[in-house]
Amino acid sequence: MLAGAVVVPPQYRQVALWNVDDYDYPEMVPGVAVVATDTAVVAATRADWADDGPQNVTVSVWLGGTPTPDPSLRRRFAGVIRVGSNGVRAGNIMSGNVCEIDIPEGAYRVEVWANSVIGGPSLIDFRFPEIRR
Repeated sequence: MLAGAVVVPPQYRQVALWNVDDYDYPEMVPGVAVVATDTAVVAATRADWADDGPQNVTVSVWLGGTPTPDPSLRRRFAGVIRVGSNGVRAGNIMSGNVCEIDIPEGAYRVEVWANSVIGGPSLIDFRFPEIRR
C-alpha cells in the first residue's frame, strides 16, 4: 500500500526517510547509493538541476506488499530503522519538501529501491515490507 509520496528537488543529490522524534542524519559518501543510521536512511539521487532546468525526484513510502511497476527499480539497501511515536518523514530535509507517514512506534525492516537512469536515480521507494495496514 502506498502510504505517501512527494516530488522533491533533491538538494545535495539526496532524499531521506527519518524518525520524526529523534534522528541521527548520516552524511552522504560520494559514490555510495545509500547511507543509514538506526533512525535515518539517506539515498543518493540525480542532481536537482541540469542544463535544461530542474530535475525533480519522486519519493514514495510503501507499507506491506509493493508492486514494482518500473522494471528499472533495483533494491539498493535493506536494514532496520527505529521509529518513534510520531512516525517518519520522507523527502528532502534541506528543501522542506516532505511527507509524513504514520507508523506505529517500533523497529522495522526498511528497504530502499531506486531506478537506474543516467545521471542518478529519479525515483526512490522506501519500503516497509512487514507493516500491514
